[in-house]
Amino acid sequence: MRYSFQLVTRPVTEAKQLSEFNFEVFGKRGRDERNLCVDDVLDLVDVPPLDAWPGRIVLVHTGSGSRLYLWPIDKWAALLDSLHKLKDISFVFVGGTEEEQRTFEKLSAHLPFPLHSIIKRYDLLELLMLMRKSTLFVGVDSGPRHLAHLVDLPSVSLLGPGPKSFQPLNRNATVLDVTECRKCFTLYCPHSPNCIERIEVDAVASACRKVLQLEAGVIVPR
Repeated sequence: MRYSFQLVTRPVTEAKQLSEFNFEVFGKRGRDERNLCVDDVLDLVDVPPLDAWPGRIVLVHTGSGSRLYLWPIDKWAALLDSLHKLKDISFVFVGGTEEEQRTFEKLSAHLPFPLHSIIKRYDLLELLMLMRKSTLFVGVDSGPRHLAHLVDLPSVSLLGPGPKSFQPLNRNATVLDVTECRKCFTLYCPHSPNCIERIEVDAVASACRKVLQLEAGVIVPR
């Protein structure tokens, strides 16, 4: 109830993180800055060998439980086409729903280079192992996004409407959020395009290129 009250009384962009607020409920202040390591919480020793793709692996996650968090498919196509020009990249789509599979198939039919998918094929442990071998995660606010943080995989996340109550504590996380509404609970959004749809391809591509160029040893101008 206390957390709901502070969501109602504060602008959405200034809402406290849920983890931070939980500490206050128990009479503490500040955030718990400890970063979990995947090996401390999960046993990956017996995970079977994974598929292999050439070059650097960029994981792509387009799906969400709500359409308010989906980025337009034409923007996904433009982003992948832009990043493909960097060469030596394999795009691997992750997820577990029919909608994510349909989006992958549409993009595969639209783009002139191959895309790869583990949608509905990899379990949680296999996905974490793949993330360990990957260079970048790019996607909407989702469970896979937080798994990327668990293995310290650099990520570029596109946030939609609503309170940002579960922001990552990760040095390699880049967040793109153009929310302007002071109060937003995502039950209904009257704006079209909404805030995630207004995120520009160039902004996402620039954030992704920065990670990929740093990984390749290219000096990125400030």
